[in-house]
Amino acid sequence: MAFFSLALFYVVAVNLFLSTPLFEAALGRDPDTIAIGLDRAWSILPGRVHCSNLVIRGRDSSLEWIVRIDEADVDIALLQLAKKRFAVSRVHARGSSFRMRKRLDFAPTPAEIAHIPPIEGLPPWSLRPKNIDHSNVWSDKAYHLWSIDLENVDAEDVREIWVDRERFEGHADVRGRFYLKPIRLVDVGPVHVAVHEGMVSTNGPAVISPIQGTVDVRIPPFDPRIAKGDTIARRLTLHTDLRGACSNMLYLMKPLPPDVRLEGFVDIPRLAVKIDAGELRTGTHVELHAPHTVLRNEGYRFDGKASLRADVEREALTPTLRFRLDTEDLEVKRRSTSGDELIVREPHAVVRGDATALVLTEFLRDLHAVADFPEADVPDMRTLDGFIPPDTPFRIERGQARAAVTLERWTAQNRTSGKARFTADDLDVTLAKLRMRGCVDAETTFTTHPKDRSLLEHVHAGVTLHDGSLASEHTPATPFMRTPELRVSAHAETLLLEDPLANLDVSVRMPEASVLDPHLLQAYSPGGQETSIAPGRGDFAMKADVSVADHLASGTLDVTANDLGFTYRDVDVTTVVRANARVHDWDWQRGDLALDDANVDITNIRAGKRGMPPSPLGSVLMHAQSPKFSFEHPREELSLSARARLPDARTLGLFLPPDSILTIESGSADLEANLDFSPRPPRTTGRIALDVSRGSIVLRDRTHASGDVHFKAIVSGEPVDHRFDVSGSRLVTSNALVTTPDSETKTWNTDVVLEKAILGTRPMGIDATVELNSKDAREIIAGIVRHAPPMIVRRLTMVPHFEAHARVSAGPSRIVVHELQAHGGDLAVHGLVGLRAEHHRGAFVIKKGFLSGGVRFDDAGAHARLFGLDHWMQGQTRDVINLVGAP
Repeated sequence: MAFFSLALFYVVAVNLFLSTPLFEAALGRDPDTIAIGLDRAWSILPGRVHCSNLVIRGRDSSLEWIVRIDEADVDIALLQLAKKRFAVSRVHARGSSFRMRKRLDFAPTPAEIAHIPPIEGLPPWSLRPKNIDHSNVWSDKAYHLWSIDLENVDAEDVREIWVDRERFEGHADVRGRFYLKPIRLVDVGPVHVAVHEGMVSTNGPAVISPIQGTVDVRIPPFDPRIAKGDTIARRLTLHTDLRGACSNMLYLMKPLPPDVRLEGFVDIPRLAVKIDAGELRTGTHVELHAPHTVLRNEGYRFDGKASLRADVEREALTPTLRFRLDTEDLEVKRRSTSGDELIVREPHAVVRGDATALVLTEFLRDLHAVADFPEADVPDMRTLDGFIPPDTPFRIERGQARAAVTLERWTAQNRTSGKARFTADDLDVTLAKLRMRGCVDAETTFTTHPKDRSLLEHVHAGVTLHDGSLASEHTPATPFMRTPELRVSAHAETLLLEDPLANLDVSVRMPEASVLDPHLLQAYSPGGQETSIAPGRGDFAMKADVSVADHLASGTLDVTANDLGFTYRDVDVTTVVRANARVHDWDWQRGDLALDDANVDITNIRAGKRGMPPSPLGSVLMHAQSPKFSFEHPREELSLSARARLPDARTLGLFLPPDSILTIESGSADLEANLDFSPRPPRTTGRIALDVSRGSIVLRDRTHASGDVHFKAIVSGEPVDHRFDVSGSRLVTSNALVTTPDSETKTWNTDVVLEKAILGTRPMGIDATVELNSKDAREIIAGIVRHAPPMIVRRLTMVPHFEAHARVSAGPSRIVVHELQAHGGDLAVHGLVGLRAEHHRGAFVIKKGFLSGGVRFDDAGAHARLFGLDHWMQGQTRDVINLVGAP
């Protein structure tokens, strides 16, 4: 009876306690910290309480939360309530929801709180308190907060879990345990969640719907005062086995940069994650399928189908994550005013990866991934211009390409390597001042810099141009050169992405090429515009090895032409050319460079009239230097030395004009020249030496002259005007012999000094004041007079030594010697003579002692004059000038 009375007393007292404000008073209700509400609560058995419509709301300085439970059976230690300890040894709940949100540091905008959970009895949002009592953080005496200890929780039909902007809605069961002593200790789990059906939303829209499966969580005890996120993560145990579907993968890939947008449905056949003690373990398996994915970033759009499979398996006793991402029908487009431009299309790309760093705090630190794009197609290569730095002198004009690209990433070393091969058909590009066309095969390898994303390391590139042509950027439709194969290889230990052509080593090989523009080398030819490359005779080979530093190149260039052909007027010339040069400070974009040392060896020169067999001409060796050489204006600033050997001088006659009064019959010649070309003002200075051995010429098809000639010229002038000052030059003849149909001289020597002389090159001509020395005047007279002079003239000109001053004006088909003043012994001569084509005319007044006389000669013969010589000489001068023209 006593036991029954005691039990009856318990039932009455406890239910009275639960149904009156005494229960809430025992909890020490404070609306700013915790509030409990319920419709009713009763207890039959000691410590076991049945509650309906239980609502518990709490808040602290950081969080606000609320729990709603429709029905619950709770085994509670009622006596612990007096100690502010809510201790429950068993909970069986049916129908519940949980909401939690953070308190804010600043007043939010409406958009910022649009999707955070509302909490009954609290405003839509709350700020963190400014004056916080920190005494209970470290002082146990000042500690006054409630502790919650929930064991053996069995919650059926959990309808909602809403934390900040993440929300689960559906039907789930939760079993497990939870302990919380605010600011002191947190102990979660083990907790088992079985999701029968539901959806997960973020910021309003549904992210995963539907979702089914299980989740197991265990977080060992930790002190929130000292534990950081990585400490908690290292102790986390999480097992999931979920399946579902995501309406938009954007929600799965957060956080993303603000300018990146990701769209597309994702099917999740299985999301099995196994994390033990903060480390991903064997048994993890993930499968994702995205039938249509769209990624937008900075005006670019990526479309395609994607599938991901990832597994953690044990390899050599080490758990290893391996994954494979397959994409199909991948397209990359760029937004433009006319719509989306297709840049590249890849039918099937694969990304494979592995990692052994599976601890969450160091997750994927050693990730190694390889991305293969084996069949990329670029239908219009002009779309790639957007990836070329704006200041790079390279532009794609036309072409399509197929490419194979492999990228390999080592996260631990912060390093990425890549290799690519591509083939382009009908490629048309502009490089500096060149327009290049043809089919291209290219390959490259590179490695990213571990610390500077703007740099690449160990860059190698090789480009081969097949059936290519080169043209000027100003006349792109008219190529000046063709080549079956042009190979370029480049290497850079460090390459700046913003300026990829600034520093690198380049090797160029062109085994075979043909010049198409016959006027290409006119600037380098002494014949100027009258010289052109013969059709089909412009073949050559070229190689270059240079190092580029700060856009300036230095290195060597070599050119070989085994059968180079030119035409000069009606003359064909063939030769073998070997040229090599060392250069530095080469601004290859403009063409200017410093020429350290250039050698051009021209051998096996052969020349002949068009249609006639060629004859050997000789060889030329040239050496050049220039502090600033320009390919467009090669003779602006140049030091040039040349040596020429002409075994048979007769071949030079091919280059004389058709109406020349001169014919070369025999002889050999050696030429040496040292010339300096300066640009401001344009000027040429230097010396030329010509030695002719056993030379023989014919004047007007009747006067033969032979002998040895040594000519030293001093040159100074402006090449633009094609006029040069050769004053001070000297011509020495020895063993000279002059023969005419009427006479023959003895061998004689002369010494001619050009006191004041101007040499013209276009057309060829000279105007000079000369000084002449000879042992006898008769040889001089015989050389310029077609018919033998009268006997009296020959006798009068017999002197042991003869000196003369005269002005000589000569061109290809004319020569005039005037203002002649000569003397030797008691002989004095003055007069003039002119020759033009087949005609000649002249007159002299000869004085010897007290005797004087005149001689006139023309096409009809020679005639003497003894009286009225001054007036007679004036008339003869007019006749000569009328014949040859004013000098």
